[in-house]
Amino acid sequence: MIQLFLRHLIGTRSRQDRAAAATRVVTRAVFAAALTASLQGATCIAVDLFSKSGDQPLIQPHAAKRFREATYLDQLLDEKQLVQGAVVQGGSQSDESSQSSSGVIQADDDEGRGNVVPVAMKSVTADASDSIGDAMHKQAEDHCDRSSGTSGSAADEVCAERPEWCADELAEAPVSRFRNSFLQGVQFSSGVVGTGGGSSLGQSFIQLSASGAIPLGNSETITDNILTVSPGFRADLMDVPAGVDIPNTLYEPSLTCFWRRVINDKLTSSLIMTPSLRSDFTTSENAFRIFGLALLTWERIPDKLWLSAGAVYLDRADMSALPAAGLTWKPTPVWKLEVQFPQPRICYRTAKDGANSESWVYLGGGFGGNTWAVTRAGGQSDQLTVNDLRMIVGYERLVSGNRGGFAEAGWAFNRSMEYTDLPFEQDFSDAFVARVGLTF
Repeated sequence: MIQLFLRHLIGTRSRQDRAAAATRVVTRAVFAAALTASLQGATCIAVDLFSKSGDQPLIQPHAAKRFREATYLDQLLDEKQLVQGAVVQGGSQSDESSQSSSGVIQADDDEGRGNVVPVAMKSVTADASDSIGDAMHKQAEDHCDRSSGTSGSAADEVCAERPEWCADELAEAPVSRFRNSFLQGVQFSSGVVGTGGGSSLGQSFIQLSASGAIPLGNSETITDNILTVSPGFRADLMDVPAGVDIPNTLYEPSLTCFWRRVINDKLTSSLIMTPSLRSDFTTSENAFRIFGLALLTWERIPDKLWLSAGAVYLDRADMSALPAAGLTWKPTPVWKLEVQFPQPRICYRTAKDGANSESWVYLGGGFGGNTWAVTRAGGQSDQLTVNDLRMIVGYERLVSGNRGGFAEAGWAFNRSMEYTDLPFEQDFSDAFVARVGLTF
């Protein structure tokens, strides 16, 4: 940010241009900060009220799950003992009771170790706004998942024999975002910003990528230490107004590497690095760019509240790096607040089919755009930056095995473009935004 202000304020622009440029930068930063702060303030108040309501703390639902599993075991064991008592007398019944007690102890041991699994893994798109959103909005949210492939606990045996006792648990089982194979999926997405014509800049894009997973170390759960690699390609098609010097097509081949590691029961680290070539394919000068995101997530309240802190490196000409901090709060299974700077959103779950699938709608905001190395009309190599602010509403469907899709629409405003070596900034009118994607 400091570099950005110096470039704008010390450059060759007039005093009026420098003041306007500084105002734009401040406006973008204030918009993202205000949106995040407003959601965070509301979240903190709600957390405080929710934690003070009733006689039990927020952690009670997690403890209740263990209590219900213990109750299921007791009910089943009592039923078995009654049957045994009808046909077996004396010492045989005593032996059965002893074995039953041992079974309960084993169940406690199993629960104590915990069955912690999958983190949501989703490839990061090339657009800076999509990258931040996809990376930060998919933090660890799968807990004690029977669908993860871990089995053998006494509670699982009870649920297999008496599924009606486990109906509530099975209904809220998380949807696994991991496949038991190297290939994690193929992702396709496309979208538009504006339609062009007149003084408006139109922009559309298509993107295709594939993801593969590489387990690291000897963790008990495969997703506790895993690396995903996602090669991808994106093309942006520009509908340029007359007299504006912007290439018709901009490209970005990339390779996204995502490393997630569970440090302990409370802490998880995430690291994303995306080297890419952003250019119009007519110049290689300043074309190599790296997007990076580093996050440390702390589970403050089990299954309810996560706090995260880190940084995001955009490698854009107008904005190099930003803090990445905030919280994710799930007051109920159907509501989720992702108060993450610089792109917060609020989500509501509209449907769920156990561990098979679930659907969400969401409202969010943030900024879009990117920087590319291009050749201007006069033949000079330069860096083109297109940017905007956005408010969006969207729908997302998650299907077990890292499948699903999304669709979103919204409004882009405060739109502009600029070259690094030219002392002016071109404004564009507000525009409609739409984006869709599919993972299969």
